[in-house]
Amino acid sequence: MKKTFLALVAIVVSGCVSAQNKTFEANGIRFEMIYVEGGTYAKGDPAKPEDASVGNFYIAQTEVTQNLWKAIMGKKSNALSRGKNCPADQISWNDCQEFISKLNQITGANFRLPTEAEWEYAARGGKKTHNYKLSGGTAMGKIGWYNGNSNGEPQPVATKTANELGIYDMSGNLWEWCSDEFADDQHVMRGGCWNSTSQACWVWNATKSDAAYKSDICGFRLAMDE
Repeated sequence: MKKTFLALVAIVVSGCVSAQNKTFEANGIRFEMIYVEGGTYAKGDPAKPEDASVGNFYIAQTEVTQNLWKAIMGKKSNALSRGKNCPADQISWNDCQEFISKLNQITGANFRLPTEAEWEYAARGGKKTHNYKLSGGTAMGKIGWYNGNSNGEPQPVATKTANELGIYDMSGNLWEWCSDEFADDQHVMRGGCWNSTSQACWVWNATKSDAAYKSDICGFRLAMDE
């Protein structure tokens, strides 16, 4: 496949321009990577937090969409008639690795899945955090898609309110795979999904499954090193 041009541009995030964010294009589809300044935070349930530190990194503004998935993989991730701006669902952890490998060949970049610590830090708003339980607010209906407003299926990305870093849908829409691997070939998913309760979408909640598991509640977003 032909490599496409990579552009570093300034984009508007939460009312201000960040020249550190990056816009990429792959096979004609553009997507944004949000710069996250690293730091230390209290990870997990506030009742029993763990100290965690992350370095500077980038994370995708949205979940990988059907549009981007099709541009890289040649077909939609789900045979159902999902819109092009809906998140790619029916994605296993193994599928993520195949997609990322192809995307990296096309772009010449080094995309990857976020670590669980990076994912939660970004969902909380990084150094700009307001310490919400949800990613970007206190009202689930305003910031994400869940069982109270999704009409029983994934919804288009970036149609709710972004969090403090300008990132969308980190609470709800689809559970998102992280890179962390356990001894039993289990991998973490974060964020809740379209059929979750609001509580399941709290930024510290997690579930896990084996690398081959796929469902219409599973998707992912990209990350990369600074």
